Amino acid sequence: MTRHYTFNITDAARLLDVMSNEVRLKVLKILVDREIDVGELSKQIDIAQSAMSQHLRKLRDARLVDVRRSGQFVFYSCKHEIVRRVLEILAEISRGEHC
Repeated sequence: MTRHYTFNITDAARLLDVMSNEVRLKVLKILVDREIDVGELSKQIDIAQSAMSQHLRKLRDARLVDVRRSGQFVFYSCKHEIVRRVLEILAEISRGEHC
């Protein structure tokens, strides 16, 4: 049985382009499980906070992450179940479970 999916290829390609970065995938993997501030996220992934901010901006622009400010802190999370599912599918594919 052949499945036919209807979606905008250009939009899908842009989304995959944003997700195709190793740092951004690590960020999403963390954020689907919990909310975290930029400084702690930078430490966990071991990159400069300025570089992390650039990655987070791309994820924010793609509407993949949520932002919450509390005083001087900026917290990020990803509450989108579809992002969790995409990460799970990527994990299955990388383990060869798609065949």
